[in-house]
Amino acid sequence: MVDQGSNSDVPKLIDDAQINKPNILQQICIKVIGKFPELILTNNNERHFGDKWISIRNTISIPSLLTDEIFQHLVKHTSISIDELVWVFSVQGQSRLRECKLRNVKLLTYAALESLCKKQNLQLLDLRNVQIAPPGNSLLKLLTSSMKSFHIGKDVKHSSELKIEGISKYSHPNLRSLKIIDNEIAWYLIINSFFPPALTLLELSNFPDNKQLVDVRLEALKMHQEHSGNDNYNFMVPQSYLSLMNDDGDCSPPTTNNVSMEDLAEIMNIGSETPTSSGPESRMETENPTNSPLLVRYRLESMKDTLLSLTLHEVYLGPDDFETIFKLYNLQHLDVSHQDQQTSQSSDNRPDISLWDILDALPNLESLDISSTEIGDRLYKDSPSRSITGERYLKTPVKRKLEFLGLLETEGCEITNIHLLAETVTGYANELQMINGIETYMHRPAQSTICYNHLYALHRSQPITCPHRLLRLLLESMDTHPQVGALLLTCTANFFFLTRRYYATYSKDQRNSIVLAIVKCLEQSQTSNLVVRNCLLTLFHFDVPGDFIFCYQRIAAVVLNTFTRHQKNPDINSIAVHMCNTLVCSLEHDMKKEVSQNINFVFTILEVIKKRHEDDVCDEVMEVCWSTLWNVTDETPKNSSDFIELNGLNILLECFDTFSTKHELHKNMMGLIGNIAEVKDLRPHLRTHELIKLFRTLMIKNENIEISYNSCGALAHLMSDGPTAWPLGGVKRSDVLSDMFRTVESWDINSTRHINYRSFKPILGLIEGDVSESIHWACWALCNLSGLEDRYKRLLLKENGKEILNGVASKQVHEKTQHLVRTILGHLDDFEKSHLVT
Repeated sequence: MVDQGSNSDVPKLIDDAQINKPNILQQICIKVIGKFPELILTNNNERHFGDKWISIRNTISIPSLLTDEIFQHLVKHTSISIDELVWVFSVQGQSRLRECKLRNVKLLTYAALESLCKKQNLQLLDLRNVQIAPPGNSLLKLLTSSMKSFHIGKDVKHSSELKIEGISKYSHPNLRSLKIIDNEIAWYLIINSFFPPALTLLELSNFPDNKQLVDVRLEALKMHQEHSGNDNYNFMVPQSYLSLMNDDGDCSPPTTNNVSMEDLAEIMNIGSETPTSSGPESRMETENPTNSPLLVRYRLESMKDTLLSLTLHEVYLGPDDFETIFKLYNLQHLDVSHQDQQTSQSSDNRPDISLWDILDALPNLESLDISSTEIGDRLYKDSPSRSITGERYLKTPVKRKLEFLGLLETEGCEITNIHLLAETVTGYANELQMINGIETYMHRPAQSTICYNHLYALHRSQPITCPHRLLRLLLESMDTHPQVGALLLTCTANFFFLTRRYYATYSKDQRNSIVLAIVKCLEQSQTSNLVVRNCLLTLFHFDVPGDFIFCYQRIAAVVLNTFTRHQKNPDINSIAVHMCNTLVCSLEHDMKKEVSQNINFVFTILEVIKKRHEDDVCDEVMEVCWSTLWNVTDETPKNSSDFIELNGLNILLECFDTFSTKHELHKNMMGLIGNIAEVKDLRPHLRTHELIKLFRTLMIKNENIEISYNSCGALAHLMSDGPTAWPLGGVKRSDVLSDMFRTVESWDINSTRHINYRSFKPILGLIEGDVSESIHWACWALCNLSGLEDRYKRLLLKENGKEILNGVASKQVHEKTQHLVRTILGHLDDFEKSHLVT
């Protein structure tokens, strides 16, 4: 019977440890340097950071053990240009940079990079998505003789005048790691099979289209022929090689370093047994389907003594290639995976290879990735299943256990006891396999996206085991691949569910990291409606303003920008304007003033309102826009003043006229008017025939208590300035005052209100005045609110309301007003007796 393993053998999924542990001193120091780079850098000629000629301070020598980490932190967290930093750290003496890893750099000069590689004796160069300008020289020239690792990724632009470079143990004696991912320079490198470099790691990834690559090589050959001026091309065989040859030419390169186009075509494996013509172009068109034309150039068999890791992700492989790979007896890691099954099955010729064939041929193999290949599917199909449950198990006992097995997007990951074959397995069968996949394929956005999609489907329906671990991976993915749309989409979708379910378990630092990631994504990915929607919805899971306070203005700016940019998308527009309203509603007046002024908040919202009014559209967005203006002007006179200066009152009148039946809109607009009326210097702008008539009509004839209340409140403040401030002919002040008193008396004192007061000072100011009708409105408001919620009783006591109300007894006011005052004081007395008031 086959050993199927016990449940105790199944690996357990472990979440990240508690994340509230403090940073070590070294990390703190490096973060401080990132925040204040002037601590170690100085500006020559008294220029500002971001200009040229920054250098390390003369009194500072950065320890070699910290140079790499400080450089990477400055690259990631400062506003200094990457090109400037590369120049700074290329200077010898004050720093000893050994590793340079650059990602997503918009501009880097070739001269700076060349200086860094040569002057600092750089040992590792890793470039991904880096725009190098001007591309006057070959990137391959950066591969110096001292370099140990040379990694070039996709979208690293290079010169169009590349020359083929030979790599040997003499030209590059220290080279141990070579990675080229989706970059044409792979076709300009040839391994010298006589004196191969001592590579331990080789990666050639994302070269799936042979026809396209054949065209690239043909173009390269034409280019080299043009450079040489004839049919011969210098194949870069150093004279030092020639001295190593014996008379018969054994174990040595060819006896001449001039290789003709035909010879070079042979070296590049573009020949055919039955060529249709003698030229290299026709010979390229008849590719041998049994091997990879790219792989032949790297003479894998010549490196069998040293090569330990071989990655050929998304590379066409034929049977001959596997025969060559099987000769690399020292291999410990082999990756022959594809991005997905579609690209895997697109090749016309697939080798008939099984996982067991690979394990038998490579006895030292510890890690194998066969994701999205038929090899992984065949493993599942060849495994026997139980007749009752249908579960499949490995068909033979496992002779040795791998450290890693990649089975993403293959049926092999569904084998019940697949964990017996490897300590770590990637796939889609369970959460552990998905998390393993994300960690393994962090550098491959396509495969990471697949894993995140599976996880998204999983935790939409059930809780997950490791929310902290997943959060860490999401943050790293978005930071590593900020321009990969499909990955950002699935990451933001996962963020939404994580913050909805596990918000309370995350620390302050974690929440800050999520907010920053979301904001950065909104700043850079406005073209994807789904990504924008996910980001906005995720923000609603946070505590506002507490979780946003560390970068409030940045958040407000990007949300406001999102709102204006997506006017034609009703879903995003609605979500964004609600977030705008939430942001301004949550701030104290000083910070509200600062934030709104710096991002032209009032102006932007008014522009949206004007456009919607022109289009005759009164929807939820229009209503929330006015609600937002109501909130942003609360206790913020400068914003109220801006509203008036920007012709806001005329816009308000036009909206009242056009949308005369929209009660929610009227409530929000009159709430805004109430805020303006509280500012004494702005009240003259409200004392016009048209506005007073509007306020009076809304107060008397509107059955909605909120609209009537706000209209009466605005009039109460206008009246509080006394008869001398009433220059309106034709409108009797006494008639307006009588209407106010009758309207207040018509309201139910127990009415539930949908309003929020931060302070009662403006209302208490009316009570301290001399206009009895204004006092009556103010007392009704306080009686209503204090009778409904304890927080308003506490606020009244805090703002000396009790003493002010006691002063009403000496004023000439209506008895009904005095009754309201006695009721309020009773509310306060009862509250004080039952609560400890501080």
